[in-house]
Amino acid sequence: MLSARLVAPLVLLAAAIPIHAAEPGREQAEFFEKKIRPVLVEHCFKCHSEKTKAPKGGLRVDGRGLLLKGGDGGPALVPGDPDKSKLVEAVRFKNNDMQMPPKGKLPDAVVADLEAWVRAGAVWPNDATAGTTEAPAANGFDLQKRKREHWAWAPVTSPSPPAVKNTAWASDPIDRFILAKLEEKNLKPAAPADKLVWLRRVTFTLTGLPPTPEEIAAFQKDATPGAAAAVVDRLLASPAYGERWARHWLDLVRYAESRGHEFEPDIPNAYQYRDYVVRAINADVPYNQFVRENLAGDVVPNPRLNPADGFNESVIGTGFWHLGEEVHSPVDLRQDQADRFDNRIDVMTKTFLGLTVACARCHDHKFDAIATKDYYALFGLLEGSSYRQVRFDSLERNKAVAADLAALRDRTTTALAAKARGEIAAAGVARGDAAAISTAAPKSRGDDATRAWLGEAKVVVDYANLAPGEWLPDDVTFGPGPRRPGDARVRGVNGKPVVTFEERATAAFDGFWDGLKLAPHTAGDNGGLARQQRAGFTIRTPNIVLEHDTLYYLVRGSGLAYAGVCGHTIIHGPLHGSLVTSIPAKGDEYQWVAHKLTGYKGQRLQVELTAAPGTDFAVAMVVQASSPPPGIPAAATEPAEWNRFARTPKAAAEFAAEAMKFVEEEKKLAARVKWESRLAPALFEGTGVDDTVFVRGNPRAPGEVVPHRLLEALAGTERIAHSRGSGRLELAAQITDPARNPFAARVEVNRVWHHLFGRGIVASTDNFGLLGEPPTHPELLDYLATEFVRDGWSTRRLIRRLALTSAYRMSVHGDASADQADPANLLLHKFRLKRIEGEAIRDAMLSVSGRLDRTAGGPPVPIYLTPFLDGRGRPGSGPLDGDGRRSLYLSVRRNFLSPFLLAFDTPIPFSTVGRRQVSNVPAQSLILLNDPFVHQQAGVWAKKVLAAPGSVSDRVTGMYVAAYGRPPTADEITVCGEFVQGKETDAAAWTALAHALFNVKEFIYVQ
Repeated sequence: MLSARLVAPLVLLAAAIPIHAAEPGREQAEFFEKKIRPVLVEHCFKCHSEKTKAPKGGLRVDGRGLLLKGGDGGPALVPGDPDKSKLVEAVRFKNNDMQMPPKGKLPDAVVADLEAWVRAGAVWPNDATAGTTEAPAANGFDLQKRKREHWAWAPVTSPSPPAVKNTAWASDPIDRFILAKLEEKNLKPAAPADKLVWLRRVTFTLTGLPPTPEEIAAFQKDATPGAAAAVVDRLLASPAYGERWARHWLDLVRYAESRGHEFEPDIPNAYQYRDYVVRAINADVPYNQFVRENLAGDVVPNPRLNPADGFNESVIGTGFWHLGEEVHSPVDLRQDQADRFDNRIDVMTKTFLGLTVACARCHDHKFDAIATKDYYALFGLLEGSSYRQVRFDSLERNKAVAADLAALRDRTTTALAAKARGEIAAAGVARGDAAAISTAAPKSRGDDATRAWLGEAKVVVDYANLAPGEWLPDDVTFGPGPRRPGDARVRGVNGKPVVTFEERATAAFDGFWDGLKLAPHTAGDNGGLARQQRAGFTIRTPNIVLEHDTLYYLVRGSGLAYAGVCGHTIIHGPLHGSLVTSIPAKGDEYQWVAHKLTGYKGQRLQVELTAAPGTDFAVAMVVQASSPPPGIPAAATEPAEWNRFARTPKAAAEFAAEAMKFVEEEKKLAARVKWESRLAPALFEGTGVDDTVFVRGNPRAPGEVVPHRLLEALAGTERIAHSRGSGRLELAAQITDPARNPFAARVEVNRVWHHLFGRGIVASTDNFGLLGEPPTHPELLDYLATEFVRDGWSTRRLIRRLALTSAYRMSVHGDASADQADPANLLLHKFRLKRIEGEAIRDAMLSVSGRLDRTAGGPPVPIYLTPFLDGRGRPGSGPLDGDGRRSLYLSVRRNFLSPFLLAFDTPIPFSTVGRRQVSNVPAQSLILLNDPFVHQQAGVWAKKVLAAPGSVSDRVTGMYVAAYGRPPTADEITVCGEFVQGKETDAAAWTALAHALFNVKEFIYVQ
């Protein structure tokens, strides 16, 4: 138990530090636009809006003011009280005399959304009917007018730093923008913060950890002019910097390692994306390149390679697309896809553009220059690619081997074909065209019945007649392109090389790569896709619409076929099990394999075909048809003659030398292969898709077809120009083009400012639209954006510059006149007191206790599960202290999130969160008082303190320096000394003291 003498001073100290209340956000407005307005439009407006001359019951619901006015039965809305709101009563369907909509009850989730909206005050942004009884005027959607009238769409300017009176205060041109605003109001900036206060501030800001006693001592001794710069450089060079700022980025992309929902399936190897972000930040990858990697890292012409291990970093960036929630076995796949893509578009556009494009899913954006067509143009861009696990370790290293292997095969084909032709000619067999051996196309598609069937069917892909951009393997294992008729195949049979020739054009998995395997601790696909290892063994078709209920695959060997209807991959149970089918081998012959897809007609899909190692797998054609094929299309004539010769005893002797030469060369190539690889979730590039607008957001109500492209306000209405692929690479180029897009640089520098100063120049970091906050310093925002681009999009250099400004050095204590004139500190007359995040609180406890394990990267550590954390999909519990690892490396499972971190406002990974809420609630005090982790670390800290030599005063001083970055006052030493008096060697007493120090507000706030 703590004595009153100790508790009282600590409580007073805690009370002396002001608490920031959570800033009111714009989430309610966004909730209305995404969850409420579409429901009212779809289910209510037909009978209760300006669309009808005589609204039923005299009630209109197309405005908050009209709901408050109500109809014949009185007001339909009582903000804050769902139980008294007739609107809610009607949709609950509990009153037999009042049930709406008349066709049937809305889904429970929709009813819950309406209840939550009313309970929160029924926010209706820019309601033209507020305080009136008249209908709002019908306003047309004028995109260009909206673009002209809102500041964020204007090109970034390059303003000069303004003139100021107090030139001595401005250590950087950035400071002059701050000071000029203050001088306009006759205000003065706060005095500089104490040296140790600044050190603790900058250390937490840049690394998320407290300064160590050794770092504090060294900084106190350093009186040189460059001491602060040296500290900033040291922190930015620390691996902890990347870990700290990676957590900010992971908030934006709703990072998690599980899908959520029932049974919470894994997102296999999701942690590779987390580690990729840490490495990218520590390497100061230019932000424009980082954006390109996230959007299209799988198709960038020159991928970025890891400098130490040579693996492909760029492709891992595309994993962010797959970090969202997903449902297993949804009944309506198109609706499920619409919901998944809504989240992806929402995250992508908030993260990279600072715009709420997802609000245009059901209608033109109510406030911004974003049309519904823009939303579905992006929808089509996303549909062009699918999901895969990529062999990122081996991908680039094996490309060089694959190129040499292809050249070897070409040389071998030329030599062996010449021998075959010569022998056949000598035997009097009709000779073929020597120049056309390697390029000959099949001379026939078979008999008349087969030709007629192919004419009526829909060919998905024919590897004899491949269009540009339709060669879509997931790795190098299928070679640089289709095998051609006449290409030689040299295979080992009973220890001897056997030569055959391809008789038709085909996508053939090269058996050279049969030995590919996964690195330890690497997960494969889950659910129905886990039947066979797909990574490195798969090729896909272009995107198609299923017009017949059966697909037919002309294949050789065995493998697996997956029909990716609407991009659905979480295949558990029987509902969509038919999307995956096994392909059995039929010796060395080609066969048609049918894939029944009853019930999926009209849906969009791609087919992914996976080779089973050791079976000489090849695909010649994929066709959709309503009837079975009558036969196999005929093979090319000349290669068939060569194969007949190849089966003769004479051929074995003729081919032996060339075949053995091939085998020996192949062995040399095999020695260069990286056979083992880790996997990471990534995009699998396909072909461009132009989809339809979903009228009112309903996928069952297709409207106008929209070409895939970026937003009209930024790029016009033409389809994005690309010769092959989905168009994502070109999208990434447009988004990172500062001449075209003013948002990318502005949004990023604003986020950096937010994380350093506690509030962005635009407070709504994820919304630069009309509903977002206007910039407090617009010229400064553009100055920073311009400098950022000029400086090579370097986030590290931007952070360094900001951390060394006079503005960042200010104290949290301003003078009374400035506090009165600028109560919200919008002019930044002083530094903002900041509560550190839950992750930083936990990491700080590990740091001061000495338990922190600085190991970087790797699989996540399971969180410690209390008995209260229960439910379907419950994972195994981890150690109480998470093995001492930083919070970044704790498992993030959507249904089993850390209660400690949630209490301190770590966001639920649903959508983009660039500005965390900062709450001050009783649960936080209870966590610090009662959580077993806090007690454990207090005990570890106490043992560390007792193990060190020194007096009680020395130990207390060391604890204060470690916890608060400053030495204790004389009174604090006295109080703490009295508390342990007579128990100087008692671990329990020192544990209680450590626990008390954890519970002081100073521990969780940075001044």
